[in-house]
Amino acid sequence: MQTQHHALATKLQAQERQKRTALEQALEQALERTRQKEQELTRLTQVAETTKPRVGASAGARRPIFVKKRHENGHGHASDKENTTPSQPTEIKDMSLSCAKCRRTWVWTPGSQAFYKREDKGTPKYCPGCRN
Repeated sequence: MQTQHHALATKLQAQERQKRTALEQALEQALERTRQKEQELTRLTQVAETTKPRVGASAGARRPIFVKKRHENGHGHASDKENTTPSQPTEIKDMSLSCAKCRRTWVWTPGSQAFYKREDKGTPKYCPGCRN
């Protein structure tokens, strides 16, 4: 009877060692993936810091610079709006903005501008990466 108990105990110990070994291997693999992701993040951060900003952005700009569009007569008065008819579509162009958080320059597309206008929101201060 003792030999049966001893054999059973030995078998259980072997199973426990196998489980522990499998868990240790899974943990090592997870740690290795984490190390690789940290290295990739470090590399991407270094690339982002050395990448030049897009054309039209100042290197240390904290906020985007907006230039008011003047009407045909060169003034920004309300009377100038009378010269335009409602049937004329207003062309929306790409805008280059600087993120208030990461300082990167990003393009605010006409589609996004139209969405912000429909939702009655102002100009975004943060790039899509910092917003998410």
